[in-house]
Formats: sequence, structure tokens, C-alpha cells
Amino acid sequence: MRVINKYNAKRALIKAHKQGITEIKFARDDVNLLISLSYDGRLIVWGVADKKTEENEEVVGYSVYFYFKPSSVQNTTRYFKNVQWHPTNETIVLVSTNFNELFLINLQRVRETCTSETKSMNFSPDMDGIITVQVLYFYFAQP
Repeated sequence: MRVINKYNAKRALIKAHKQGITEIKFARDDVNLLISLSYDGRLIVWGVADKKTEENEEVVGYSVYFYFKPSSVQNTTRYFKNVQWHPTNETIVLVSTNFNELFLINLQRVRETCTSETKSMNFSPDMDGIITVQVLYFYFAQP
């Protein structure tokens, strides 16, 4: 994925996903925080900001805060399809999967459980900081 600073046109090519990206969203009030989702099953939380190289050139820098490794359901890889940031709390996101699951994720709590060396963890709906959302479907027929 390519990230471009709209103010100075500096850009970065970020390579972390192994398959196509399903969605990218920046946090509402923090332009340096974004989430990317992919068919490879990864959900990655990024920090993106301008930085200077050794040659004193301004570029877009990035780092992975943490990511979920792919998980499986019924021998099929679960991947995240959509993400929505909480309207007032940037530590909470709502994500959906290819199995029509919804999860509320407290990014701060999940990051605390992640090892600082790998920054990765296996996704589990039962882990601390994740709430499974039950959705009821209603169908209203038009008269």
C-alpha cells in the first residue's frame, strides 16, 4: 500500500500484507494512526509520520504497532473485511470478518498483551480486549 502526505506529497510504500487489501482507515482525530485489513487474514495497526533520513531528506516513515496473525474457522482462513473507528475513542474499533462476525477491539488493551519483540499475536475472539458483537437481522417488507 502506498501512503502519501497530502501536504508535502512525500510518500512511502508499505509492504506487510501478503494478499490484497480489503480496507484501510485512518483514525478520525489522529492522522498518524491507521489500520489495514487484508485477505491474508492480518489486521495491522500502523503509526505513520514524516521523518528525516540520514541525508536530511523528509520522507513518510511508518512502524507497525501490532498485528493479528491469520486464524482459521472450519479450515478456512478468517480475514477482516471492514473496520470502523469508534466516533470518540481512538482505542476502539469495530471490525467485520468474512464469516459475518463483528468484533469490538480495544486496541490499547490488545497491544498491552502483545510482546514487544514480535508485535504480533494470534487472533482469538476470547482474548482480553475483544468483545464479540451479536447482531440480529431484521427484514421489513415494503407494503
